[in-house]
Amino acid sequence: MKPTTALLILATLAGALAVPTDPLYANRKLQRDLGLERIPLSRTPAYVPDIHKALAKARAKYHPSRSFRSGGSANGNGTVTSTPEDYDNAWLTPVSFGTPPQVLTLDFDTGSSDTWVFSPEVEPAEDAWGHTVFDPAKSSSFTKLDGYSWFIAYGDFSSASGDVGTDVVSIGGVGVKTQAVQLAKRVSHSFAHDKSNNGLLGLAFDNINTVRPVKQKTFPTNLAGEGTLPSGSQLFTTALYSTRDAESSFWTFGYIDDELVKASGQAIKWTPVAAESGFWQVDLPRITVGGKETVFDAGNNGIVDSGTTLIIVPTQWLEAFYSAIPGSGKDVDPDSGDVSWWFPNAALDSLPEFKIEIGGTLWTVQPEDLIYDGRDANSTYGALQTIDEDTTILGDTFLKSVYAVWDTENTRIGFVPKIQKTQNLKPTGIGGHP
Repeated sequence: MKPTTALLILATLAGALAVPTDPLYANRKLQRDLGLERIPLSRTPAYVPDIHKALAKARAKYHPSRSFRSGGSANGNGTVTSTPEDYDNAWLTPVSFGTPPQVLTLDFDTGSSDTWVFSPEVEPAEDAWGHTVFDPAKSSSFTKLDGYSWFIAYGDFSSASGDVGTDVVSIGGVGVKTQAVQLAKRVSHSFAHDKSNNGLLGLAFDNINTVRPVKQKTFPTNLAGEGTLPSGSQLFTTALYSTRDAESSFWTFGYIDDELVKASGQAIKWTPVAAESGFWQVDLPRITVGGKETVFDAGNNGIVDSGTTLIIVPTQWLEAFYSAIPGSGKDVDPDSGDVSWWFPNAALDSLPEFKIEIGGTLWTVQPEDLIYDGRDANSTYGALQTIDEDTTILGDTFLKSVYAVWDTENTRIGFVPKIQKTQNLKPTGIGGHP
């Protein structure tokens, strides 16, 4: 962007912010001036609901030995900071890398801070078969960072690693000139399997990036640092829809989709984020199940994470929910020890209302999204599960019920109910998760 153009945008934005009657005016003005647009998402063809894979994915990402209640920083080896791609990856987004642009579909993950892609360096070469790779040799704007590397290892022994460079990265018409791009040289089988997904774009905070010797900045941080997005617009938003809904899922960068805000009939409700943890971590003081309240100890918190499929909670939450459904039970996997909670199919049309308090507001999880994967002919696994007593993750099951605004500048997150024009409150059947 030319300096004169940037000054013009900043000047017009300052004038728009002076208009007191319409707080979304500046938002629309910036959107028009910069040509910002909705970024559409597609679903991976390989997606198959599987409760055991979903729990393994969550456990691998958030190692059970780590407690998020303390708000401490992530450990240095990146063990808990990234998403292993597997059958449970549900949404993919096109991203342009380099000059001329090479377009790859990536998983957008608010639970990690690494932007990594498949590259021609992957060994053995068959691990990259079927993937679209980013080839830095074909980009005139790529610069290698000599001596830099990254390595991500998981509790289930999956991993990815490689070297690092910088290049132009663009999403939905908004771009960064010098974004760190982590080039995969080795990937484990779980990453190689999903041929429609070609890497990961991390949207958590910079302090859990895994690049060494110097951690690298995320895409949102660079959008602000390079001046692409001025103060007041340093945010991104998420609208995730189910396959039951007529609308298409999307992300935005730099502006709030005022159509969805107005459709909710509410103002955005904000809550502060404990960014020092590296994650979008919020306080979670209570839930209600069927109108009955359960209050938690002071300090109870959880992470809002687009890279986790389920809602992962302590047993106390599960007992409050499943005990309200007659005939419910739980299974214990003999290999992993994971506990999988389920309810009878007879309860599918009468699940109790489940709400989570964030920022002083109770947010309802849509009842159809509490149904995850068929257990047998008579019962279904729920989308509310656990991996240990210390980890609470509000994954896609929660995000499908809200329009989320991730404000990086003010380290806060905001929600409004996501009201669909065509709201389908009936599950499509057992295993009806998208």
